[in-house]
Amino acid sequence: MAVLNKKQILKMGIVDKEEIDDIQFTPNGLDVTVKNIYKFSNQPGLIDFDNTKRNLPETVKLNPDEKEEYNLTPGVYLAELREYIKLPKNIIANIYPRSTLCRCGATTQSGAWDAGYFGSGAIQLIVNNPAGIIVAKKARIAQMIFIEMTDEAHEEYNGAYQGGKNRI
Repeated sequence: MAVLNKKQILKMGIVDKEEIDDIQFTPNGLDVTVKNIYKFSNQPGLIDFDNTKRNLPETVKLNPDEKEEYNLTPGVYLAELREYIKLPKNIIANIYPRSTLCRCGATTQSGAWDAGYFGSGAIQLIVNNPAGIIVAKKARIAQMIFIEMTDEAHEEYNGAYQGGKNRI
């Protein structure tokens, strides 16, 4: 297994160079940015073994202020990402919070991004700072790391979130 750099990410067509600002590339991945932020409603989600009962909690889209910033109080949010990702059959991705986000008292959380996934996604944004955090629209909040598998996956991802649908 190997972590991909900018040259490999572009060569494999994982992201479209025209849609990514060069500042987003890191030595070992890609910074992902905020498109929209959503607040969870008071409805619980439901998760089961075979997804027959799966029910995602409702979310409410938050509106940024006149400076295009979100003033977030402590809690858990869903951050919709701007980047369109297309993972080949031999590449998976993980997301880690940017250190600046952590130093502001917040973090991110996400599941693994499976080989064959394509679309833009959403990740949890967790605000722990008692004073909250201000997040600008298009802020780089997390780093996506692309990992080459030793062999192709036996099947590509074909789940409910394929193509970026059902992400919110």
